[in-house]
Amino acid sequence: MQKDKYSELEDLRRDLEGVYKTFLSTQEEISQKEEGFKSKQAKKRTVDFKQFQKKLLSDLTDFEKEIDKEITQVERVDLKDLMVEKKGLEKIIRKTSNYGKKLRRVAAVVFIGASVASSYATLSTPDKPTKDPRKEMVVEAPEIRRNVLRGTSGKAEASESKKELDEELLEKSKGDSPKSEEFLNLTGEAISKESQEKIKLSYEKLEERFGVKNDKVIIIDGKKQRTYLVKKDQNKIVVLKGFKTSTGIKGFGQSKLTTASGVHRVYKKIGEGRQIGAVFKGRKYTGRTAEIKYDGGGEQSSALMTTRILQLDGLEENNKNTIKRYIYIHGTNKEGLLGQPDSHGCIRVGNREVVELFDSVKQGTLVDVVPI
Repeated sequence: MQKDKYSELEDLRRDLEGVYKTFLSTQEEISQKEEGFKSKQAKKRTVDFKQFQKKLLSDLTDFEKEIDKEITQVERVDLKDLMVEKKGLEKIIRKTSNYGKKLRRVAAVVFIGASVASSYATLSTPDKPTKDPRKEMVVEAPEIRRNVLRGTSGKAEASESKKELDEELLEKSKGDSPKSEEFLNLTGEAISKESQEKIKLSYEKLEERFGVKNDKVIIIDGKKQRTYLVKKDQNKIVVLKGFKTSTGIKGFGQSKLTTASGVHRVYKKIGEGRQIGAVFKGRKYTGRTAEIKYDGGGEQSSALMTTRILQLDGLEENNKNTIKRYIYIHGTNKEGLLGQPDSHGCIRVGNREVVELFDSVKQGTLVDVVPI
C-alpha cells in the first residue's frame, strides 16, 4: 500500500515538472511578443496573460507543498510502524533471554542431581575408612545447587564437581560392558529380551550372508507381530522405529493366506506423494481414499492396500516366488486389527507408519521376515 502511495506521488511530481516547463516556454513567448505589440490592446492582453501566469505559479507552488506534506506523512507512518516493530522485537528478545537463563539454571541443577544420584548407586563402601563419602555429598550438593541458582562463583565449583563425578563414573564403567549397551532402542516402546536377541541374530545373518554393513534393514518379528527399522552404529544394534504389524492370517509359508518368511529385498517403492488412505489396486492408484477403521476392521474382503507399497522380492530358496505372489509391505484400512495375523499374506502396517518406513528406506533395502 505504501509503495502505491509513493508511486502516485511520484507521478504527480512528474506532472508538476511538465507544467513548469510549459510555464517557462510561455514566459519566453510573452517576452518575444511583448516587443512586437505596440497597440494598447496588445499591451492589455500581455498584462492579462502575466496575471494568469502569476496565478498559475502560485497554484503550482501550493500544489508542490501539498505533495511534500503527503510524502512527509507517509514517511512518518513508516517510521512509526518500524519503531513499534522494533519495540516488539526487543520485548520478545528480552523474554527469550530470561527464559534461556532460567532453563540453563534448571538444567544445571537437574544434571548435578542426576550425577550425584548416579554416584550413590556406583560408590562402594570399603572396610578401612570410617568416613562415608555419601554424607559429604549430601552436604555439598545443596550448596552447589544454591550457587548455580544464584549464578555466583559457585558455577566453577559445580563445574569441578561435575567433572570429578564424570571421571569417577567413567572409571566405574570401564571393563566388561553389559550386553544392554550393545542394543539401543529408539522406538519409544519396550522391546522384550527375546525380541532383542531375535533382532541381533537377524542383523548378524544379514551381515554374514548378504554383506550388510551398517545399512538400514527391516526386520519383521512374526511372533510379536512387529515391524522394526534397524541399523548398526559402531557395533551397536540401533532400533530406529517399531510398528504394529499384521502378517498372513494362516501363518508363514508358501500357501494361500500365508506370509513368506526369510530374507527379501525392496523390489519397488510405489505411491510416493499420495495422500494418507490412498487406495491401490494392482499396484496402481485408484483415485479413491479409504475410510480407516480403528475398531476391528470388518470382513477379510473389505481389506484394502493404502497409502504406500513396498513390493518384496525373495532372495532365498524358500521365498523365491514372493514377487510372483505379490507380497508387499503396505498401509491398511483395517488399523484396528494391527498387532495380530489378519492379512492375505502381505505385511500390513499403519498408514502414517508406512509413510515413515517408505521414506526411510531405498530400493534394494533388505527385509528379514522372522516367523518365530
